[in-house]
Amino acid sequence: MSGVRDRVFGQAPIGRNSDPLDLESSEGPMIGDNLTSQPMWIVMASSESTASDHLADLVRLQAERARASGHKPGEMVEGVEAIVIRRNSETGRKHYGLLKWGLIPNHAPNMSRPHLHARAETVAELRPFAQSFRQRRCVITVDFFKQRRTIGQPKGKLFAIGMADQSDLLIAGIWDAWNIRGTDTWIRTFATITVPANELVGEIHDRMPAILTKDQLPFWFGDVEMPLPEVQDLLRPFPSRGMIRWPAESKRPPMVVEEQQPDSEPDLFTPRS
Repeated sequence: MSGVRDRVFGQAPIGRNSDPLDLESSEGPMIGDNLTSQPMWIVMASSESTASDHLADLVRLQAERARASGHKPGEMVEGVEAIVIRRNSETGRKHYGLLKWGLIPNHAPNMSRPHLHARAETVAELRPFAQSFRQRRCVITVDFFKQRRTIGQPKGKLFAIGMADQSDLLIAGIWDAWNIRGTDTWIRTFATITVPANELVGEIHDRMPAILTKDQLPFWFGDVEMPLPEVQDLLRPFPSRGMIRWPAESKRPPMVVEEQQPDSEPDLFTPRS
């Protein structure tokens, strides 16, 4: 990724009377520019098939655009579109959409400084993120994420981290829509939220993506009202138990399903069938 000029796509024109933050608006061919900032980590988008024709179409479209920009289908890297789950605040419906990774706040004067990450500790206060955190929270569903070693040796070695039972990870994010001045074109982008690393990730890096549980999603999306400080408190290091780490160049270890003990807490994720 470093030193590579990615072909980047943005958001197709939306009608003059359309709300750029209205999730019911259709999404079409994209336009864009180049981004070159170095992300702290990358993730692999979930390849699990669903019954949703719309989602299947987005998966195919994302794969086509990933190949056109020189990346593997499903791999989420800087400036490349990823499938993001958002909520329409008026209807309460959840929507899948293709958004560029690298948040451009709607008040930004230009697209020169996209934000790949927002720290959980300051996401509610810093100007680039505060409005999106209040109004436009999202989730990115991934199979696993990759992290470069910055602690210990060898520095720079790439590792993959996921669930031992191969269930999906639900990454917390925020999104926004930015207008190309003097046009009817809006570009939708998102940033992922990071938290201090748990014990497993902390052996190689001091930060990791904020991972939510399914039980937390109604509060994160706003289906159930919760004071903003309590929403922010959802962003904690995900427990190491049940997670695994392996060298990114190696094959993922076989699925391990831990047996449920009678007095133990229920699983946070449902393993794939």
